[in-house]
Amino acid sequence: MVNGGPPGHGAVNSSLATPELDEWRVPGVPAARGARGAGGGASAAPAAGVRSASGGASAAPAAGVRGASGGRPRRRRWRVRGASRRRGVRGAGGAPTGRPRRCRRAGGAWYVRPVTEDPRTRAARTHFDRWSETYEHDSAAKWLREVQAEALAALALNAGDVLLDLGCGTGAAVRDSAAVVRRAVGFDVSPGMIAQARERATGLGNVEFRQGDVSAPLPFADGEFTAVVCTTAFHHFPRPLETIAEISRVVAPSGRVVIADANRRHPAVFVLDLALRVSQPSHAGFRSPAQLMHDLRAAGFAGASYCTIRWRSYAFVRAERTAR
Repeated sequence: MVNGGPPGHGAVNSSLATPELDEWRVPGVPAARGARGAGGGASAAPAAGVRSASGGASAAPAAGVRGASGGRPRRRRWRVRGASRRRGVRGAGGAPTGRPRRCRRAGGAWYVRPVTEDPRTRAARTHFDRWSETYEHDSAAKWLREVQAEALAALALNAGDVLLDLGCGTGAAVRDSAAVVRRAVGFDVSPGMIAQARERATGLGNVEFRQGDVSAPLPFADGEFTAVVCTTAFHHFPRPLETIAEISRVVAPSGRVVIADANRRHPAVFVLDLALRVSQPSHAGFRSPAQLMHDLRAAGFAGASYCTIRWRSYAFVRAERTAR
């Protein structure tokens, strides 16, 4: 793998000519005011003076002019389907819109406005709390440990590293890396998983576990970690772009990140993704390596690359944080 990726697992691609994007927008048209056309693309509102289908010029109705029905003509509002009118209103799927931002109180002090918890986050907490007691003993446990070992190998950890495991589960990867790194921290949304992780890590002095929401601002300082790993958990993150932005914030310059998850470009994974979006409330969606690399580059990472295993159905994406 380029830049220290796990060897011997499929082809490695360091760049893609056309990364996959979530949506198309017309240049110059704000996202909150564009309307989607028949093909799914955004279309701007018709301007006054544009010719109609019959060839005649059509002008916007003047203020006070009544329409054919005798009432005042309605003012059309052009919006993207599912977009909210103002920050904080729920959009499509019930997910709250807008990111947490700094606001000033009347007295002049700054504070961070909290974000309403996404329903998928609550569903994930419930799901993994139920799974926590048997997480390391069921049929998937052996395969999960193999994936975590590959992801840690891709990070090329050393004695000076401070590791963050996002979606750590019961902390197997944190325990495995404790003998190599200076400090290892596990972070998970499930209190049950964190309780199991702390119990299993008894006696390890350089290990720490915290419970919280990965979609909210992470409770860590800027540049606190030199390595971040996330294995088979990213599809449960309802706001992936905000999570990647937070990863970029807590990673020090020249730090590394590895995100490992199912590859949505694989036909079987694509079908599974559609099924899980309907049947599993905590499922936010699989992403392709191209999408992840594009998002990491946009957040300030460089040298993004990936490799695949299991007939390209599972991908490891690696990148390094550039200097701020």
